[in-house]
Amino acid sequence: MAAQRSCKNEFEKYVCNAFYKILHVVAEARLSHGAEPGKRSTDSSFLLESKGIPEIDAEIHSHIRSGDMVPPNLLVFTVAVDMNADGPVPPPGVSVNNKMLPPNTRDDYGSCPRYKVLERWILRFERGAKSDIKPSFAVKHLLLLVKSVYSCLRLLPCHKTVFQLQYRNASCGLKYRLSTSLSLQQNECSIGHQNEEIHEYSFGEVETPSGRVLVKVQYSLSPADEYLVAATEVPILQVRERSLSCTTEPTDAA
Repeated sequence: MAAQRSCKNEFEKYVCNAFYKILHVVAEARLSHGAEPGKRSTDSSFLLESKGIPEIDAEIHSHIRSGDMVPPNLLVFTVAVDMNADGPVPPPGVSVNNKMLPPNTRDDYGSCPRYKVLERWILRFERGAKSDIKPSFAVKHLLLLVKSVYSCLRLLPCHKTVFQLQYRNASCGLKYRLSTSLSLQQNECSIGHQNEEIHEYSFGEVETPSGRVLVKVQYSLSPADEYLVAATEVPILQVRERSLSCTTEPTDAA
């Protein structure tokens, strides 16, 4: 019985580590614009090197790696554009670098909420009744899950938004919210607003006798350009077509 509990605890520990790594790579891909390089820690778990953002790392740790390393049943990581970057000053203790402000600091922005949601990363864990699972099985399948998320980040529409912000050196960047509920806050404009089609991609699932892990992302295919212009007040520059006869540096194929 003790051995079974040990196996189950090991599995849940691996799930915690996988959740942490997934949120780590998503935060790096979406929110690292403008972060101070000297203050960013490096994580090399799951054979992937990623650089964290201190304020986000601390919040992820509080949800996942605190206490007995028991994974939460649900985690939702929301990525959004701040449509009023010059809004009110937040209360003490609330970071303005990357984190979305709570609804009680909402300013009057007409009939539209302050934040336009671009992505919602949904991580679920359903605890199983049994414990007969080999740790090597869990590691192998969770590794594939993490790699799948990492490889998909540049294929989602939000990657273009991040590139545009970097290209224009916009200071506002994107914002995030980490929660244990699927409910939107009052100051968030959901995906699918104004007849936008909601798209959802599931990265499969890891199902074992000790528990079930599911990861998926919700996103919109509609461009975020109009929201970025409203937030940064900088027009989008037209990218000139590159002539095939020009001797220029090769483009990044990654």
